[in-house]
Amino acid sequence: MRATPAYPRSKRRLPRLAVAVVLAVAAALVASGCQPPHADPTTIHRVVLVGDSLGTGVSTTPGIIDDLPVVYPNATIQAAGGPATGPLDGFDPAAGTSNWSRELDAILRGGYDADIVIIEAVGRNYAQADVWRAALDAVVAAGRANDPGHDRRIIMATSPRLVPGTSIFEQWGLEPMIEGSNAVMRAYPDIGLADIDAAWAVDGKPVWDVPGVGVGRAVDGLHYSAAGAADAARLVAAA
Repeated sequence: MRATPAYPRSKRRLPRLAVAVVLAVAAALVASGCQPPHADPTTIHRVVLVGDSLGTGVSTTPGIIDDLPVVYPNATIQAAGGPATGPLDGFDPAAGTSNWSRELDAILRGGYDADIVIIEAVGRNYAQADVWRAALDAVVAAGRANDPGHDRRIIMATSPRLVPGTSIFEQWGLEPMIEGSNAVMRAYPDIGLADIDAAWAVDGKPVWDVPGVGVGRAVDGLHYSAAGAADAARLVAAA
C-alpha cells in the first residue's frame, strides 16, 4: 500500500494551527485589557452608565443618560451610581471593590450583557491620584467581568472644568478635584475616552458658550443644560 504523502497531512493540520493562533491572540488581548474598537452606535444594544449627577442627572438638570437613547437608538440603557456618589464611596482597596463596582457587577452578573459601559465621575470625592486610579480600576474591572463574548467596550467621560467666577462649586474647591480626576482618566491607555472637558475648552481654557453647542452648562456652572447633556452624549457615542 502506498504511504499517504506528507503534504496533505500538513495541509489538514494547518487550519487547526491557525485557529489555535487566533484563540491565543484573542486570549492575550483580553488578558491585557484591550478592548474592541469603536462601533457604529446603531449596532449597540445594551448600555450601562455608571456615574454621578453629571451622568445620571438630578431633578433640575439632565445628565448624559438622558440623551443616550438618542445616540444609541437601538439600545436599552441601565444606570448605576447616582447624584452625590463617586468611585471612592465604599471603596475597599484590599478587596478591589466599591459601591459603584458592586452595583455594576450586579447588573452584569444578572445577565445584562452590556456592549458599552460608560464611567463618568466628576471628582467630588477625589483624594490622591493613586487612590482615585485604584477606585476607578475597581469599576473598570467590574465592567470587564461577566463578558461572555469578550466584546464589551469601556468608555470614560471627563467632566468639564468650571469657568472661573461662574460657579459656587469653585468656592468649594471642586476645580482642582475635577482637574485631578480628569488627568487620571486620560492616563488609561486601553479605555475609550469621551474628553468632554477638552471639547468644551478654547485654547485650553474652559468656556461657558461652547462652540457649536451654545451654553452647555446649567446656571450652577457645573451641571449640564439640555444642549450640554446632548453634546456630552454625542461625545460619548463617538469615543
